Amino acid sequence: ARLLESAAFDRHVRVTRRRLRARRDALAAALARHIPGTRLEGLAAGLHVVARLPRPIDGAALWRAAQARDVGVYPLGMLGPGYADALVLGYAGLSEPAIDTAVARLAQALAEA
Repeated sequence: ARLLESAAFDRHVRVTRRRLRARRDALAAALARHIPGTRLEGLAAGLHVVARLPRPIDGAALWRAAQARDVGVYPLGMLGPGYADALVLGYAGLSEPAIDTAVARLAQALAEA
């Protein structure tokens, strides 16, 4: 209750929004650099995005290749043929440099899958 009554809560929300916006922007830039042609959906969600890849993928093969590179990725192809090019990518818990590294590894996994 004291947190909500004080200005500390508002400061926390402002800082968190800036941090998440920077991470979202880092993800968009890394995808443009490492996996050109990727379109992002759900940018306003705040903690994750749906990445639409330039071409459909074998989700299970990508998942295995990404796991081998220590990258968590969630292919949406199991939802139906309209999602064969879609991945859910979370970014809230990663720093900007870690996001770039993860997307570079994801690009390698895509090339393998």
